[in-house]
Amino acid sequence: MARFSHTTSQGFADIPGMLPFVPITILRTDNFERITLHFKASALVDSGSTVNVLPYDFGEQLGFIWNPKHPDTPFIGTVFDGPALGVILFVKVADFRPVRLTFGWSQKTSAEVCLILGQTNFFDKFDIDFRKSTDYFEIVPVTA
Repeated sequence: MARFSHTTSQGFADIPGMLPFVPITILRTDNFERITLHFKASALVDSGSTVNVLPYDFGEQLGFIWNPKHPDTPFIGTVFDGPALGVILFVKVADFRPVRLTFGWSQKTSAEVCLILGQTNFFDKFDIDFRKSTDYFEIVPVTA
């Protein structure tokens, strides 16, 4: 189990709120074997998001090239008005083993949309216990 404090942030309609951001390390591999690139980022753990979202500039930092011939992944919600491409990355949370996650790589930058860990498939890999009243949330790997 890993415990994290909520982060004070501007929420909907610029109303301040406490949001569950978690520090992660994103790993890019060659054929899922050798790590070729990695960087640290802060991601919103969002039970209301159906997919994991990777902002455009983060994808560029990982060496991805936007290919308009690649099939689009439809987005809904905050990033609904733009296309996305599906990408697979390994993500390391706390001291847990890296997990393989699928992201919708958005054409929106991190200035427009945050890195999101959503239902598909972050919540398949981890159980999350939100405790806003005590200012923390816990993440536990799912044991299969």
